[in-house]
Amino acid sequence: MIEETGIILRAKPHNERDKLIHILTERHGKIAGIAKGAVHSRRFGGAFDLFNCIQFRYVDKPGRDLVRIDEANIKRDFSGLCQNLERISAAGYFTDLCYRLSEERMPSRELFILMAHYLYLLESTEVSMEIVCSFEVKLLDRLGYASVIHQCVACGNSLANDLRNTNLHDFAISIDQGGIICSNCYPPATAKRLDRNTVLWLNVVRTTPVQQISSLSFAFPTLLRGADFLKEFIRYHCPGLEFYGFQSHDLLESLLREKTQ
Repeated sequence: MIEETGIILRAKPHNERDKLIHILTERHGKIAGIAKGAVHSRRFGGAFDLFNCIQFRYVDKPGRDLVRIDEANIKRDFSGLCQNLERISAAGYFTDLCYRLSEERMPSRELFILMAHYLYLLESTEVSMEIVCSFEVKLLDRLGYASVIHQCVACGNSLANDLRNTNLHDFAISIDQGGIICSNCYPPATAKRLDRNTVLWLNVVRTTPVQQISSLSFAFPTLLRGADFLKEFIRYHCPGLEFYGFQSHDLLESLLREKTQ
């Protein structure tokens, strides 16, 4: 019997009485398990509600993809996320990305901590594009898919001088190469471009602690351009997401647009 802490990413009925649960755990990565009798029994209470952080015990038999979950208790329910549409949309988007991008049984305590920190942040802070986009940046960073914005993806030279040069108003971006092309590499006129403020924001948010993200203040158009870049980057570089719909993200973006008008 293994005891673990985890965050519920998905839960759905399996057969008539059981539930299939996908959990991002602290020590063993993402695991999928069956909770016998969880559909009608009060044995598990509301432990498997989406976003819950639970303490649970399970049996992992060799050769089986699914573990058997025998006990589960709520450690933190994040019930405040359900108080408005913005919070639940953001939390739903975050858990969906984690579910789709994390590998089965690939230990990543950093990913678990990131998810927990953002659920706390969403529950205690008004949702903003800074929070949404920063989660994407930090998630990609921890999964090894981060965009390269500190050096040129063509020649490998540092971009420190370009970033300090206030006469450079925008930067050429190569989605397929995964980052910025420096001014010395003379990118074609048809290259995609990202304005200076958005590039600076991507640099800042990567190193800003989660607890301080809400204190960042960038213009909303800058954040929208950053969001568009991240969508395209995620679709291109993240396995299985080339046709990802971003429904929760688009709904949230629409809600936040209305707040700024």
